[in-house]
Amino acid sequence: MANSESSSSFQGSETSRVDVTFYSFADEYGLNQTEPILSVSAPSRVYGQPIVARVETSKMIGPPAGTFAIDIKADGAGRDAVMALSDDDWVDIIFVRNATPVLVMRGQIDSVQRVTSVVNGATSEVFRVAGRDFGRIFDLSTVWFDLMSDGEVAAGVSMRIFDAAGAMVGDPATTVETILAGFLREFKNVGRNLWELPRSMPLLLTENAETSSIVDNLAFFDADFINYPERYAISDMSMFTAANSSVWALASQWADLPLCELYTEVLQWSAATISPSPEFRGHNLDWVPTLPVDQRQEIHFNWPVEGLVYPQPPFGNYDNTIILDPVMAVVFRDRPFLTTTRIDSTGKAEPIDQGPWSRLYTYHVPPQHIAAKSVGRSTEERKNAFQATPRLMHDLTRGMVDWSRPLWRPDDIKRHGLRRMDVTYDWAVATSKDAIADISVLAEMYRRRLRDFHCMNHLWLSGTISLGYGRPDIRIGHKLQVSEAENDTSESQETYYVEAVRHVWTLDQGTRTTLGVTRGWRGSQTKMIEVFNNTVDKYTLPSLEDGSSSSFVIPSNLGDDDWRRLADHYPARSAKMIALFRQAAIDAGLPESWADPTTEEGSAFHEIYAHESGGYVGRPNFLYQPDRLKRYSGWLEIHDELRRGIINSRLNSDGLPSSATGLGQLLLDNVELYYPSGVNGINVANEEAIGMLRYIEDRYGLPSVAWARWQESTRLGKGKAWY
Repeated sequence: MANSESSSSFQGSETSRVDVTFYSFADEYGLNQTEPILSVSAPSRVYGQPIVARVETSKMIGPPAGTFAIDIKADGAGRDAVMALSDDDWVDIIFVRNATPVLVMRGQIDSVQRVTSVVNGATSEVFRVAGRDFGRIFDLSTVWFDLMSDGEVAAGVSMRIFDAAGAMVGDPATTVETILAGFLREFKNVGRNLWELPRSMPLLLTENAETSSIVDNLAFFDADFINYPERYAISDMSMFTAANSSVWALASQWADLPLCELYTEVLQWSAATISPSPEFRGHNLDWVPTLPVDQRQEIHFNWPVEGLVYPQPPFGNYDNTIILDPVMAVVFRDRPFLTTTRIDSTGKAEPIDQGPWSRLYTYHVPPQHIAAKSVGRSTEERKNAFQATPRLMHDLTRGMVDWSRPLWRPDDIKRHGLRRMDVTYDWAVATSKDAIADISVLAEMYRRRLRDFHCMNHLWLSGTISLGYGRPDIRIGHKLQVSEAENDTSESQETYYVEAVRHVWTLDQGTRTTLGVTRGWRGSQTKMIEVFNNTVDKYTLPSLEDGSSSSFVIPSNLGDDDWRRLADHYPARSAKMIALFRQAAIDAGLPESWADPTTEEGSAFHEIYAHESGGYVGRPNFLYQPDRLKRYSGWLEIHDELRRGIINSRLNSDGLPSSATGLGQLLLDNVELYYPSGVNGINVANEEAIGMLRYIEDRYGLPSVAWARWQESTRLGKGKAWY
């Protein structure tokens, strides 16, 4: 173990050091390896004791592995011990700040160099140990692994690894896990590329060194992946190309990266979960590639990961230099950015302010702790036209204008030119028995999610932030808040997404941390969501007739609940809904407090709203024919009829049809009276919001009066009507 300590700090005093422990098999002939653990003590005057002079680690989302470089000064026996290290020996790098340890990186050695230089007549010698974290295993394990293994070639191996129903046509998480774990297990089974772990390494999930391969000590963490829209592979995996030579490259091809993230990280057990214990050690279920998709959680690299969580300080205990909690893991999840198309685990539409972005761990840094900051916006990031097309159907869909139309923003294109973003993908979606409809629906959902993720690119701040001290607890894939106080909601705070982390420790300066950040926003999160909703609402599809913008067209043969994900949705009391009606109140000259559910009138208004349309723009009344209500194209047909004055619904108890539609379920004559554009405002969120508010003010004066009328009508059995 190399252990060095520094007391230098930024705006105050703190201590920091780095502990480095090397684990070797001690069997590399020719290197004079004698000890399985290289133990190097703290700086002292003891001759031959190595000293850590500098440590640098770097980790970012994208590559399979982070990197490290360790400079060690040694002489005598210490020099021999360092030079006996071999490539593929393992290392733990633990940064300690004010006695709080963090296992920043666990990886393998790529190279050991002896660097000698002469400065002003003095000779200086440093041993530089460089390598990558455990993710390098996936980068070095090739699909074409051993052509001579039992007469098998990779194609034959792939048939054993992939099950047609579970992986080759499975959802992204199933496919990715099967690729990463399946090939490593196959390598292990045939005695090739086993990637054993040294017996001396702590925190192994299996005690028997003969079975302690890397795949038995990894967890697959996909708790934040919701397969929505539900999609599966549709094309041959073409796995034997030069671009897919490693298992990581192959997994990345099928990770649906436009919508998902895939990276490696050291995660930890939750406080309620016992650290890896003897009863779990040796937990080694047989690898069953034919396990049904709905039982995929039982595979999970053969390790129960229910207790795993993203790392949050404090990160484990420091007892005899061993961190008790961490587990090497592969993280697969939905991109945790703002979107209007995500649902929650119960299948309901997820409010924007309650999505993954709000659930990411937030690291807090005061502005005065920043030594240097270089962030800004770039015109290169502006996107205003989004197109998504299935790869194998690309040529065919060029002739299908509904599939090939981009989701774009005409006003932005007029000013800034066309800034297109094109994505091709290899997935299909299951919404009906009609495969063509499936592809069309997924193309629509891709366009909308790509728009959500990237339509504000030109507004986000990106760059680097250098701290004046070390923050080894900060990990990629989470948020950074720069503000005077934690949980600051003022307009002066800044929030970023952390995509890269670099730590550098030196004996004279201590630890310094530099962060690569994106999606930076200055101001409150409420304001950010308001701007997001406003930006998203300006995107439309070109009309099929004349090329102008219009609402999108969906094939008629969709599943029963397709309207739930294709219609614009503003759930009651959600930030998205509140922002919509606050602006509508301003436009209508009415009190903004009506949109605030915490006020008396606002609470009454939200009750009415929740009991009417459920927050779906353009929703027709329940009296319309069920087969039309279950199809979004049926909604569009009804809207077109109403614009032409046609009311074609079933009759109510009074023998009359209903023309009610929209957020407020206004009848056709009220639509013409209260919508700013009359019947042309049907299926337009802002128009329906303004019309609903105007109707309440004109008919009842206050929302509380309208809500009382609704309740009384229901009590008397006259139907849930307030109009």
